Parts: sequence; structure tokens; C-alpha cells
Amino acid sequence: MKSIILGIYLFCLFVFTCTESLNLLLSDYEIVFRFNPVPDGLSFLHNDLANVNDPTYLSQKIGHFLSFFFLAYLVYWAWKSVGLVMMVSSATALSTEVAQLYFSRSGRLLDVGFDLAGMLMFLVLYFIYCVAKNSYKVFPLQR
Repeated sequence: MKSIILGIYLFCLFVFTCTESLNLLLSDYEIVFRFNPVPDGLSFLHNDLANVNDPTYLSQKIGHFLSFFFLAYLVYWAWKSVGLVMMVSSATALSTEVAQLYFSRSGRLLDVGFDLAGMLMFLVLYFIYCVAKNSYKVFPLQR
């Protein structure tokens, strides 16, 4: 059951990633996919930190961070493996940003960093929790 919940969450991340307009999805509940077979691959490396004072930009980056914090939590909850948390989160972060290039969105390497920061924050808080609990296994790799 835990794996099914995780799968549903990953599916939702994919829909949010590939829909043409996240604003349209959130405001009008409209999902629109527009496939671009020849994306501009160099835009993946574009640094958009110049928009850091824009509230919409900040909310998007916080969304990246929180969604991958929650993804890391779900992966750990489902499989109790820090290694899988890192692999699944990293693979999902990279693949969703690359997928955005093909679906008329702006996939950014910088966003992969925000995604991974969310995953790392989960791991840091989990580590602190285990140390505070005086757990003999700080990061159990398996059940």
C-alpha cells in the first residue's frame, strides 16, 4: 500500500511537470500537454536567479524544495532505505526537469538543485531525529 501511495505521488509530480501551465492547472484544474519534439537543450543550463525577488519565482522554488522533501519522506516511509531515497529523488529531480524541456516548460539544472536540497533537508532532519533518539542505527539501509 505504501508503494502505491508513493506511485500516485510520483504520477502527480509527472502531471505537474508536463502540464503546459501549472497556474492553469491550479486555478482552473485544466491539464494541457503540448509536446515539443525538439527542445532547446541549452536552456537547461540557463540561470534564472535574476528573478529571485519575484514572489512567483520564490513560491515555485519553495514548491520544488517542499515537493522533494515530501518525496524523500514517502520513499523512506515506503522502503526504509536512505540509498533509495537518494536514488529515487535524484532520478526524479533530473528526469522531471528534462521532461519539462519536451513539454513546453522551462526545465532548469538549477531546479534540480532545489529539488535535491529538499531531499537533503529530509535526510538531515531524519539524521538529527535519530541522533536525538540515541538510535543505534542512524541510517538503516534496510528493515
